[in-house]
Amino acid sequence: MADHDTLTGQPTAAMERELAPVPGESMSLADMDRALEELSGQFNDLLAKASANPGADYTERFRELSESTARLRERKARLEGICQENQKVNQRLRAVSAAMEHMTAALTEWDEEVIHQLLEKVTVLSRESIRVTFRDGREIEQYVAQPKRRKLA
Repeated sequence: MADHDTLTGQPTAAMERELAPVPGESMSLADMDRALEELSGQFNDLLAKASANPGADYTERFRELSESTARLRERKARLEGICQENQKVNQRLRAVSAAMEHMTAALTEWDEEVIHQLLEKVTVLSRESIRVTFRDGREIEQYVAQPKRRKLA
């Protein structure tokens, strides 16, 4: 508890990331849902006013509410897509982490599941070398020993 400020700031920072997970986005999905409900209520109120007063022109206000609702729905759909992508990335990270927990320091036999979790791709550079690209973006180049050729006698 000597570093009380840091400890109390961590949950707050985590909640802020959860509530507005996209940099530059000022609203969470819950905020957007509430705003859409508010716009829907305003639309219904305006519809009731228009029904009660048929001579008044509410066209401009209906258009504004409809456009605001459409923009907010698009923004919400974009944010939901980003959230889904983030969830997929987090699932992959958890899977890699779990695979690494059960690994020994050196691989002694081929394990398809471990290889799939750790490697993105292997690129053949030449007859003697390959480039291994890990899922975290690291790359290493590796010399591949060529089998000794037998001379025909």
